[in-house]
Amino acid sequence: MSVFVLEEFPIKEWGIGAPEVVGVFYSHEAAEQMAGEWSCFKFQITKFDIDVKEPQRQGIKYARDRLIAAYLNGSIDKSESEVRNIAKMLDGAAEQLRQEISDCWIRDDFGDKWLCGEKQKTIDKHGVTSAIRDVLTEMNRQDEKWGADRNLSPFVWQAILSEEVGEFAQAILHDEYGGEHAGTARAEMVQVAAVALQVIEMYDRVQEDKQ
Repeated sequence: MSVFVLEEFPIKEWGIGAPEVVGVFYSHEAAEQMAGEWSCFKFQITKFDIDVKEPQRQGIKYARDRLIAAYLNGSIDKSESEVRNIAKMLDGAAEQLRQEISDCWIRDDFGDKWLCGEKQKTIDKHGVTSAIRDVLTEMNRQDEKWGADRNLSPFVWQAILSEEVGEFAQAILHDEYGGEHAGTARAEMVQVAAVALQVIEMYDRVQEDKQ
């Protein structure tokens, strides 16, 4: 997240005085507009980058760890399955923030730019297609079946991915020459993409743990 601080250099009897803060804005355009409305004689706009999502993610992880610690200490009168479900929900929220931090396919100022009439496309078309939605749905289905955050050996992931690619190959062969798997190529490719993203996320988790 970025904020823009507008400062004006006021005119004094003895010359130009020290800068005074006029306002804080979420976009450079808004700060410039305010400078124009105030008819600032001399002004400067300074950009400050503020990371709010990473502290939020760390806070959620901390809350999850406190929950688990309280359960292990006997301070929570809940079943293990209930505690695990809550912990997984917290993990999901933290993972969503992590993806927003790393992907950043929606910029913090995209709404300001759109309202200001900017024609630049701020959301990549791939982020809103049915293909992406189907892949994410398949990833969630895999998580429910096999468990989330699976840090398997790369060789195991390679075997799983190769199996899915093989099923896609079978589907397109049946499309071409006939067979019971004809018409399933897209569905198989969704599974290929879902597994591929699971592998990428695994490498991201490993890298994050090293930091």
